[in-house]
Amino acid sequence: MRFFSDEGLYAANCFIVNDGPLVFTFDNMSTAAPLETRPGWGHDFFKNRNINVVSLLESNPRAWYRRADFLTLIDTLRKKIDLENFEKRISYGGSMGGYAAAAFSPLLKCDTAILLNPISTLSVDICPWEVRYEPCKSENWSHSYHDAAAELPQVPEVYIVVDSLFPLDRKHVDRFRVGSPSAAVYRMPGFGHGVEKYMNELGVMKPFVMAAVAGHRPDRNWFANAIRGRRRTLRYYERMLRDNRLALTEHRKTVLIKHLALTLASAKMTKPEALEAFIRITRNIIPEEDAELLAGLRAFTPKNPALPQLEQIVETSLRAKKNREEKDREERRQSQRVHASQVASKGRGASFFGDLRSTVNKIAG
Repeated sequence: MRFFSDEGLYAANCFIVNDGPLVFTFDNMSTAAPLETRPGWGHDFFKNRNINVVSLLESNPRAWYRRADFLTLIDTLRKKIDLENFEKRISYGGSMGGYAAAAFSPLLKCDTAILLNPISTLSVDICPWEVRYEPCKSENWSHSYHDAAAELPQVPEVYIVVDSLFPLDRKHVDRFRVGSPSAAVYRMPGFGHGVEKYMNELGVMKPFVMAAVAGHRPDRNWFANAIRGRRRTLRYYERMLRDNRLALTEHRKTVLIKHLALTLASAKMTKPEALEAFIRITRNIIPEEDAELLAGLRAFTPKNPALPQLEQIVETSLRAKKNREEKDREERRQSQRVHASQVASKGRGASFFGDLRSTVNKIAG
């Protein structure tokens, strides 16, 4: 069963089989596309498990469910389906879909919201620090439901998954938590704005979502232990060690690099390939000549990772880098002081000669 909005910009793809939980799913920017043939984000996941699902489809990845036509679709949906007939109602989405799942959950009478790195709003007045999604900010972000953080408090159970080290996503989650302080936040540090993808890779998506749909809060200890598997993926280290926006201490960097060496030691790649990967991932931290020393230390041999030597190299490199940065800062400060002194001297000279000319003119007059 499928409904379309009045102008055909939105669609609701419905799979209703019983009076159990009903899940509303929302597209993200990568899935938003023409409506005719696709089922909608997350639709098949629930359909294959015989769980009621209504997927709300966005045809334009820049529109973010902000067109008035979307509200006509919800009106149609509420007339066609008695939402009170279901055991509970859950809204579910990520990023753009996370915004919509939070913003429209009260209209859909949701008891639960599952939000993956959700965006609270693209209003430049509310979130001037949000520098992404510029083309999408031309939509109307002042009319009804423009701020998902203002709507979410009406939902009793809220589960949010976010990379707590990613500043922009963390700021949105902080906004959600102001009005929904009891929201359960599950942190996936080091994955950026793609937590959905990595939850699937690590095998945590299915049990996490199914627990929430069943009315059980996903266990925090289980989640924390499950995502430790990220240490076995090179993408995790690429993200953590190459993104300059992450404020990592030297100790944290050292620990990460040690785990990277162990990961490479157990990876199915040759020693030269492991060395190339190590140099590439740590390029912002360790000079290439130091990284190459690891070949002699056999750092990528599982039986002899040579972690003490590796740690010494890392700490030495970090210390040298810090000293270089401090030296550069001091040189810039010194240059600025010299420049300021020269400007001041010129100013005093101009004043002196100006006064002298004034005196001469008075005498001559």
